[in-house]
Order: sequence, then C-alpha cells, then structure tokens
Amino acid sequence: MFYLKDMKDYFEIILSLLEKEMLLGSILFIVVSALLSMLFTPKGVIYLGSGYAFSQTIKSIFMNLLLGTVVSFLAMLLSSVLSYLLA
Repeated sequence: MFYLKDMKDYFEIILSLLEKEMLLGSILFIVVSALLSMLFTPKGVIYLGSGYAFSQTIKSIFMNLLLGTVVSFLAMLLSSVLSYLLA
C-alpha cells in the first residue's frame, strides 16, 4: 500500500536524479509516468508533476517547456503502446 509520504519520497528521488543525470532521470520519469498512466492515475497530475520536476532542474523557461512537453508526450506514447499490447 502506497502512502502520500512514500510517493513524496519517490518523487524527491526522481527530482534529485534529474538534477544530476538529466537523460537517465528523463528516462526514469517516462517509465514511471507511463506505468502510472496505465494504472489509471489522472493524466493532469502526471503533467503537473512533469512541469514541476523540470522547472526545478532547468531554469530556462523555453527549455523547461520543451523538455517537459517531449518527456510527457513520450510517456503517454509508451503508455498507449503498452496498453495496446496488453489488451
């Protein structure tokens, strides 16, 4: 059973990984977001989390918007493909 404190700890781990290794953190965020989307988590929460995570690590608004959009798109694409393959 997941609790809010556990989810906050996991989010902080992903956030610290994004600060240190942008590529690995982005890949991890894509995988976690795709899995959460398959588990019927509201997509708005995932998008807000993505925006917050990238705004904390990237100070340029344009790069933040660009990378957050690409990562969210790839996460939803992966989620759709996995859902289709499981059906």
